[in-house]
This record gives sequence, structure tokens and C-alpha cells, in this order.
Amino acid sequence: MASNLPFTTILLFISYSSLHPSYAGQIFKEFIFPNFTASSLQFIDNTGAFLASPNGIFSLSIYNMGLQEFSFYLCVIHVASNTIIWSANGNSPISRSGMMYLTAGGISITNANGKLSWTTPPLKAAVMALQLLDSGNLVLLDKSNMSLWQSFDHPTDTILISQSLSKGKMLTSALSDSNLTTGDYQFSVTSDGAVLQWGIQEYWKLSMDPRAVKLYNGEVSYIQMNQSGIYLFSGNGTVVIWAVSLSMSNIQIAMAKLDYKGRFSIISFSDSGSRVEFTAPVEDCHLPIPCGRLGLCRLNTSGCSCPSGFHVSNTLDNACLPYRNNESLPSTCNSNASFTYLGLGGGFRYFTNNFVRPTSFGGDFFTCQDLCTRNCSCLGFFYMNSSAFCYLLKNPLGSFFATADKSYKDSLGYIKMVSLTRNADDIVHNSKRDFPMFVLILIPGIGIFLSIILLVKCALWQKGSRISKAAVIKLGSRSSSISELFDTFPIPGLPARFTYEELEEATNHFNTPIGSGSCTFYFPLFALEMHQQGRYLDLVDQRLDGRVTSVEVERLVRIALCCLHLQPMLRPSMANVVAMLEGRMGLCTPRVDSLKFLFYGRRMRESEMVDGYGDDASLRQLAAFSLTSSTSSIHP
Repeated sequence: MASNLPFTTILLFISYSSLHPSYAGQIFKEFIFPNFTASSLQFIDNTGAFLASPNGIFSLSIYNMGLQEFSFYLCVIHVASNTIIWSANGNSPISRSGMMYLTAGGISITNANGKLSWTTPPLKAAVMALQLLDSGNLVLLDKSNMSLWQSFDHPTDTILISQSLSKGKMLTSALSDSNLTTGDYQFSVTSDGAVLQWGIQEYWKLSMDPRAVKLYNGEVSYIQMNQSGIYLFSGNGTVVIWAVSLSMSNIQIAMAKLDYKGRFSIISFSDSGSRVEFTAPVEDCHLPIPCGRLGLCRLNTSGCSCPSGFHVSNTLDNACLPYRNNESLPSTCNSNASFTYLGLGGGFRYFTNNFVRPTSFGGDFFTCQDLCTRNCSCLGFFYMNSSAFCYLLKNPLGSFFATADKSYKDSLGYIKMVSLTRNADDIVHNSKRDFPMFVLILIPGIGIFLSIILLVKCALWQKGSRISKAAVIKLGSRSSSISELFDTFPIPGLPARFTYEELEEATNHFNTPIGSGSCTFYFPLFALEMHQQGRYLDLVDQRLDGRVTSVEVERLVRIALCCLHLQPMLRPSMANVVAMLEGRMGLCTPRVDSLKFLFYGRRMRESEMVDGYGDDASLRQLAAFSLTSSTSSIHP
């Protein structure tokens, strides 16, 4: 990258520069020498430019993009398009009277008060010249005409033809088109390709782009562009791992740039003007935040909107906020906060979900929701019904987009909301006032029924447990007392005890197996049967006849059955139960595979084991069935 200028010529230039350190308005060609100073005011007639490449393709300038008094940057600029391709002090701009110094120690930039804004790192030798090449590279040379430092090794948001970007390095976007402060987007080279990221969230991968072709299996070391395309090479540079072919003949220059909106583009320049050769992502809606925070972008249409349940903020640009004033997005992790979820509806997608692995596989909707609730950094989730994939949404939240892709029709998105006025206890307490009367009547009964089922299950599961056989009641014999079972298995808070005679009477001398039929003692199995048949009104107490609807009863039954799921992870939390009862959340779906323990009595009758509950073979079968139930797949 160094010049072929003879060393004696350089010495002459240095001597001349020492006598005449700066010239107002004069643009130097290719070289400047220590000790040199420049400011925007000094070269105001040239818009701050003071050094040009040999053919004038690029210039080095103290540049201001928006006529802002305190936002001046040392930049390499592509003259024809007035595009900044490298900047030194993007995160620390100077005022109009700030200075750039070239000394034997390197380049430094100070503000008007002398405070250092930016400097090159310590160098191995003294600087003899600063050179700007037609490639766009800015180089510090030593006395042997060798490079001490070059801008190509420290890219900002752009790489040019013949410039390499190594694995581990990245392009970073500017904050805006008039502010070169480092923004939120990165383009980086990885071992298996290249990625675009918003913070830590990926939104494009070269390996998933249909325009990219993989030519060889190997580890990528760097990326480079030429007139025929952009290529990702292995370590020695002889093997191309990935290639994107482009036709850029008869061009003067081409640049790959990451703009402040997060789009990566390759732009070529020729006598006929500029042309975009490649862009990623292709669709605006696939960018992280095309419609603002929580905004909704629709493919192939213009404009943005907010999802149902949200409105455009009057104070935050392009952001969407929930309609309910007493709720907001969580701002920090707070273990004491109470959460609800606001649904986005179906058919929406989130920009990062195609580029990351799901947080969980195979669980149901409530498992996914519970994962988000337990993770204080989670701000929402997407659940895919068809695949049972769960994606947790991370901070910051971007935009969503609607899609006509049928494979995403069952994609359910929910945003976590935190109450601004009530804690969890308040929600549970106050929501009781909104419960239907039949809920308050039936819930205690269901608790009793569940206790009975669990009691019978414990009594039968003798062989697979630590409980001795002597502790198990032989239900086929009157000699065993139910009180012995309660003494062996104390259940805190159990509302009632039933004698053997009471159970015998309730089951018509055990002709109706325990856990089946419409016996009032064993309501859950009957409720499951009525749920499967859609006969919800058959479960209603006759005293409530005509005062409740099938829809109301269905809500209660579905919630109650979900609370009976064998696997704890499948049971909704109390906060979710409250939200479902209040109608603020969609109803859960009972999982029959997780309610198999309700069928114990029925299975025994079908196996003609009514009179043999106490023998060893029956108990082994029960234990095996219990283990199978508890370890079964959780797919619907």
C-alpha cells in the first residue's frame, strides 16, 4: 500500500513542509509531512479538504455534514458522491476551530480547548509522511517508505475494492446520516460466513441468502470485494468458501457500506453514475426497526402502523405503546412485578426468529409463556403452533411484520406487560369481583375432587415407591379402613374424609370404578369426558340452571383441566389463571396425554381388575402405567 516515491524526494518535501507548515486553502496531492496542522476554518474554501489522492478520487477533510458548530470529523471522502468512507473521530467530534496534527508520532485531533479527541496508536517508528491513495487507503509511512498504520485496517462503516475485512472485525453503522457516532448495527465476518446484527440479535446471514453460493467446506478468514463480486476466503487466500457473483465491469470504484438504518449495500460508481449492485436484507420489513419500536410493517405496502392493542406514541418517534394506561413494557428486571401478556394476533413474524434457534422445542403455549415470565430480561415471545417452537424476544424490541406465508399463520406473538398500579396480590384479589358466580361455587369442589384422585393414586402406587406394602389399602377388602390411609398419607388442608362404606355407596358397590362415570366424588374424569364431547352444560349444578352459558362453563373446565396436568411445567401459573378467567388471555387447551392418571379406574375395569386391586401383578401394572404417563411426550 506504500508509494514508490524516492526517499530523497520525501526528505525534500519534509524540509519544505517544515518551513511552510500549512497553507490556507491549498489542497495537497497524495502526501503531507510532519509537522502539519489543519482545521476547518483554515481550509474553509475547500469545505475542509486539504489532501487529495493522486487522481482526485478521494480527499481527506475536516468535514461537517449538517452545518453543526460542534460536529466536525476527520474523514476520507469519495469526491464524486460526497460519501464518507472512513472517519477517525466519529465518537468524539470537534468544533469548527478544532485541530488536526501530523507529527513524527502520528495523527492526533484536538478540540479548541486542546483536549484530545482522537489519535493513532503508538507506532514502531517515526512518521515521515501521510499518504492518501486512489484506493481510498490513508497510510502513515516510515523513512523506509513502509506502512506504519493504515485506515484499511480500521474500517468504520465501509470497505472498498481490494480492502479486506478479517474474521473478528466488523463494520459498524453511524447513528444517523448526520451523526457519525457508532450506531446499533454491525456487519461482521464469522467462521461460516457473514452476519448482520442489531446489538446481539441477528437479522441476516450470508449462508441463508439465496444469492450466495458455497464453493468449499472450510472456515472463513476474511471477506474481499472485486469487480466480479464479493468473496469469502479461507486463511491462505487461495480457497473461496462463499461467493456472491456481481457484474461490475467498467466501474471506477465500488464500496460495500452499512448504512444507519442497518442495510448492507454494494454500490458501484462509473461515468454514468452510481448503481446498487447488492443489498441485504432486500425487504425493508426485514430490517430490525423499519417502523419503530413495536411497530407493524406490511410487506409490499408503504407506511407503518401499530398492532392491535397498541397506539402510536405522542412523545416517542415511531414507537407503539399499549392502549391501557396502567400497563407498560418492563424496563428492568423486577422479581416483584406482576406480568400480563398482550397478544399481537396470528400471522406476524419477528425479524430475528429465522436466524436463531428456538428457545425451546416441543412444549405447548403455556410452557413458552412460562419461560418468558420466569426470565426477567424477556420482553415477549412467539409460539409456533405447528412446530411447537418457542422464541423469546430480547431487549431492545424492534418492529414486527405481517406475512402472507401460510406456514406462519399459526405464529402467535405476545408482548409482556407490567402493571403500573397493582402488584400480583392486588390482581388476584381484585379480579375475584369479576369472576362469574359459578366459578366461586365450583372451584372449591374441584379442589376436593383433585385431592381424592391424588389420594387414590398414592394408595395404588405401591411397588414403585418407598411406601411399604403394608401401608396400601386393599380396596377389595372391607378390613382396611380409609382412616389408615389418611394416617399414612396426611394431606394438609383436605376438606373431608370418606369411609370405605361411603365410597362403596358412591360407586354402587364398586361397580362404577373409582375415577370414572358421573360420580360426584370423582368429578375431574367426568369433566374431561364432557370436554371431549363438548357437553359443558351437563357439568353445571342444577341450582344454576339457566344462569350460565356453555361458553362460560367451557372456560372454567378448560382452565381447571389444565391445572390438573401431570407435568408441573404444563400447568398455568396463578397469574395466567386469573388472566384467562378475566378474558385477558386466550384459553389453554387440556392435554389428554398429561391427564392419563384420571383414567386409572376405567383402565382397571376394562382389564377386569376390579376385584384384584391389591395383588402384586395389578400394582406392577399400575406403577408401569404411572411411569409411562409421567414421561410421555408433551406433543399435542
